[in-house]
Amino acid sequence: MQVGQEMLTPEIRRELIGLQGFEFSFRGNQEFEPWRVKAMEEMVHRQIQAILQGGGLQTKDVFVPQAEDAFAQPAEGGQEAPFDNGQELLAAELLAGRLREVEGVSAVMEEIAEDSHVSLLVTIPEGGDYMELAIRMDSLEIGCSKNGSGVPAGQICAGNLHFAEVYQEICQIVDGIG
Repeated sequence: MQVGQEMLTPEIRRELIGLQGFEFSFRGNQEFEPWRVKAMEEMVHRQIQAILQGGGLQTKDVFVPQAEDAFAQPAEGGQEAPFDNGQELLAAELLAGRLREVEGVSAVMEEIAEDSHVSLLVTIPEGGDYMELAIRMDSLEIGCSKNGSGVPAGQICAGNLHFAEVYQEICQIVDGIG
């Protein structure tokens, strides 16, 4: 959220003000139920308000569900409410801070999957290539890709000493929180 606030210009502020009350034209179907559309609209509303209000906002201020809001799926029909990812978001925020200090890491960002679980995406550039690690906060499993294609970390490490060192340091940090 801080990046959005730092990039806010008078023109962007006017556009955000105009987006208040935003609704998707898609209202849901069997694969993507209406309550999920409403939850996403609520997330957009929170993001707009958070950016316009300024101040020190954190991801959890915008994305962590609250019991009374639209993120709670209706209980009718015996359906369960979506996973409450508040703890994962807090853990991701702490882990992201540590990973940003690792030399060789160019970016760390949070991603919320369709199942509401949180992952951290860690980017490690090397020459013209980039490696990306996806760390699932629920299991602390680490997936690896090179230039957007999934590849076993061992395969990349075997051909790239720099990546191997950065990968090992990240694994030690992740193992330390598990």
